[in-house]
Amino acid sequence: MELKKLEKEIKKCTKCSDIFDRYWIKPKPIFEWKSDFEIMLVWQAPWISEYKFWKPFVWDTGKSIKKLFLDCWLENFEKKVYQTSVIKCFPWRKDWISTDRKPSKIEINNCSWFLVKQIEILKPKIIVCLWMVSWKALIELKEKEKLWFILKSFNKKLSELKVPDIVWKSFKYKDFLVIPMIHPSGAANWVRSKNKELHLKSIEILRNSLK
Repeated sequence: MELKKLEKEIKKCTKCSDIFDRYWIKPKPIFEWKSDFEIMLVWQAPWISEYKFWKPFVWDTGKSIKKLFLDCWLENFEKKVYQTSVIKCFPWRKDWISTDRKPSKIEINNCSWFLVKQIEILKPKIIVCLWMVSWKALIELKEKEKLWFILKSFNKKLSELKVPDIVWKSFKYKDFLVIPMIHPSGAANWVRSKNKELHLKSIEILRNSLK
């Protein structure tokens, strides 16, 4: 399946309609359709600002991510990094808070097939995951590929995993290197400061992998 065919499948999807109706959200999947990338970047879900431009990682979020890769000596971010998310539609945000609603397990399961197909089509050498939803999504895919991976790698259940358990560990999903990282945006400043050494280690892993 080509990305353009997958795009049509994503646009037709109505699996989360009941959930979106509760939050007055009109589904509008955000994704890239180009296919010549060796690096894949996976985030939790689109932000509301991305709905205006129908493009992933815009505004300050995009700037912080591009700086992260530039600090790892990767130039031409837009031409080298395929940008997507676990959930393809904006999950909603309350007017009085600055963070989006965390997607439910149902939404993640509904969208997981699309993420799997994106990976199969692109065959990226590196998959960079930003934040817990994307970390756990790839860990779950690995568990399906290799039984008991979670217990053997982390000695915990998936639901028990925290930042210190994941962010410094890279692993292989199929033939692709998966690198979990803390989001570089200002909203995650406190997480990075609390886990500074692990955050720096993940940057080192990314930098060495990009060589």
